[in-house]
Amino acid sequence: MPSPIVTPNSAILRGKQTQVFTANQSVNWSVTRGTLSAASGASTTYTAPNRTGTYVLTATNGVDPPTYVTITVTGVFPYPPSWEYEGEADKNVLIWTPQVGPWQGNIKRGSKRKVDLVANLRPREEYEEVFQFWDEHYGREDLILPHPDLDLELTGRIDAKLKDKWHLGGNLVSWSTVFQEV
Repeated sequence: MPSPIVTPNSAILRGKQTQVFTANQSVNWSVTRGTLSAASGASTTYTAPNRTGTYVLTATNGVDPPTYVTITVTGVFPYPPSWEYEGEADKNVLIWTPQVGPWQGNIKRGSKRKVDLVANLRPREEYEEVFQFWDEHYGREDLILPHPDLDLELTGRIDAKLKDKWHLGGNLVSWSTVFQEV
């Protein structure tokens, strides 16, 4: 039996996006990062991690050379801030008393969080990458902001501001931007 043929043979996904991969025979599936719905069989559903990068999906039948599929994950804000930030949650609750019956209420727009991301004393190269990323993405598409320490994951957009602060006598930069949950 020849090496498995996997369809599609590559993928570009956003963080947390899913993709079904199908082989022309029953195979064992493995991946360097992300999760799979099945470890074996003719197909599996891959869920991308909330981290940008290039990962490898492997399909093997146990006899022939394995087939490798390259998966590129985008759409995650890839620059970890210093986590010295201020955040706020916005939830508008309306309550009224009708003439007859109990109190009634309505939650308007749900809860939206806003996080001011700050990165202190970073290399100039990182700032240039952040600025380019911000320029390409702000306001145009939803991004994922993972916070591993708080087990928090926000989906939102970068605000239309990117502030920088230069430090004299070195090649270090502090930057900040606002991430608004959608």
